Amino acid sequence: MKRKKIFLVLSVWLGIFALAEISVRIYCYAKGRLMPVVNSLENEWEWVEKHLDPDAEFSSSLVFDSSIGWQNKPKYKSEDGKIQLNSRGMRSTKEYAKKKSTLKRILILGDSYTFGSHVANNEIYSHYLDEKLPDYEVLNMAIQGSGNDQHLLAYQKYGKEYQADVVVFGFFVLSYFRNFLSFRGYAKPHFTIENNSLVLQNSHIIPPEELISQYRSGQKTFGKWYDSYLYNGLYRAIYKASTRRLNEKAYGWKVLSLIMEAYYKEVTESGARPLWLIIPNRDVYKENYRYEAIQDLCEQKCIKMNMPYIRLDKKFLTVDKKIVFRPKNVGGHFTPEGHEMVADAIRDWVKK
Repeated sequence: MKRKKIFLVLSVWLGIFALAEISVRIYCYAKGRLMPVVNSLENEWEWVEKHLDPDAEFSSSLVFDSSIGWQNKPKYKSEDGKIQLNSRGMRSTKEYAKKKSTLKRILILGDSYTFGSHVANNEIYSHYLDEKLPDYEVLNMAIQGSGNDQHLLAYQKYGKEYQADVVVFGFFVLSYFRNFLSFRGYAKPHFTIENNSLVLQNSHIIPPEELISQYRSGQKTFGKWYDSYLYNGLYRAIYKASTRRLNEKAYGWKVLSLIMEAYYKEVTESGARPLWLIIPNRDVYKENYRYEAIQDLCEQKCIKMNMPYIRLDKKFLTVDKKIVFRPKNVGGHFTPEGHEMVADAIRDWVKK
């Protein structure tokens, strides 16, 4: 009798699991989604699916880089002519020697907000800053879609040699979440923590052609039929919840905090002055701004380290959102007016 009860209970639970597994699979198939996995692997699978076609290109505006994943394509020019890059992939038509001239230099790192997505070369904050500070030349090394880990690595490998006097780290609040990823747009390096120190993972990125070849040959697959969609879905949900925590005990903050320390150390040891530029997204105008915590933590860290910083939210909130940000359905990045406000903030700090 006891065995029958145990068997009955196990059968019920097995049936519930099977029903849940089937339901999750049907949902994924109906939505045209691959097996639920953590973001990095999902990003990789989606990228590979799009690039299995032999004629598919890596990117029209980016090139592969084994150290940081990707860089801006040298001499790139968009079809509308708004975006033009120099031979080093900087957002400028000017060329800069590695040894600086008589002018002082400001080097800027960052993602698409600093790169200036959707606006012309003469409408981005590095250009305005170059005009407003005639004693300086401003080098924009921002890379679209990049994370804070990539910004630090790009400065270590490429930025230092330009001998800047000031190095601006354009920290966009949502890039906080990119530091968890090993794949976003393409494979990228990222940091983990061991003994309260950063440890670089994915230090050598394989070329896109090699990654495609691994999937074509079966060396890597999109998931096996017997893998549990239910288990992967639950794991993904738990992982996502843990990575979206925004407080001083969160693992994501510990990684960013150590990146800030490494940035400060690298810049000051090269003889330059660091500036941490805190860039909010367009939701900053909402009453309960979710990323206020990230801004506060960055500000507190900068004060503790005695590192100069600028919080742009305080400046932006003095004007209407439409003046600063483009609509969300067209990217949500800065308008030309928004870029000029950023340039004014940095100019005022430099003049002080």
